[in-house]
Amino acid sequence: MVDERNGGADSGLGATPRRRPPIDLHAQVGTYLRDANPDVAALHLSLAQIGRMVEAPARTLLAGDGLENSERWVLVALLFSAPPHALSPKDLSILVLQTTSGMSKTLRRLARGGFVSTEPDPSDGRGKLIRLTESGEDLARRHLTLLTEYWQDRLAHIPADRISRLADAAWELLGLVDPTFDSGQLREHRNR
Repeated sequence: MVDERNGGADSGLGATPRRRPPIDLHAQVGTYLRDANPDVAALHLSLAQIGRMVEAPARTLLAGDGLENSERWVLVALLFSAPPHALSPKDLSILVLQTTSGMSKTLRRLARGGFVSTEPDPSDGRGKLIRLTESGEDLARRHLTLLTEYWQDRLAHIPADRISRLADAAWELLGLVDPTFDSGQLREHRNR
């Protein structure tokens, strides 16, 4: 599928892959960033590309929902929080990597759509919690199902043990770059 919003670039939805122009990353880093570690540069650029490859199908597959990306991430964060699926706006800002003012706007849009509700925080008399509504939970589950099915199909040619190792490495990396993330949770879950 071709995504016309991206100048005709492949959105990654089953299209025949285009051949990428050859780039000698290590040589270019050595030329333009002499003091940079080429492996760090390669890691940064690959993660950026993976991020774009993850977002493109999400935009395409979920285009009809009328939500912005930050709204989808809030629904997922709430869904994955422990029941009753409620978090503070500040916690959501941290999880979704959005400023508190941006989060306020995101939460207003989600509340208008009936996907979240606001309630007093019983542990903080002045605070509030954002709770996932039934329709918000349904939408988040639908989104996750669509995206998981897409990626299962896309990665079906990779053996399960390799997928597991890649998932472990991704979780570990996330734990290294985001001190608020506990990458040990995945290992604990797998060992149950």
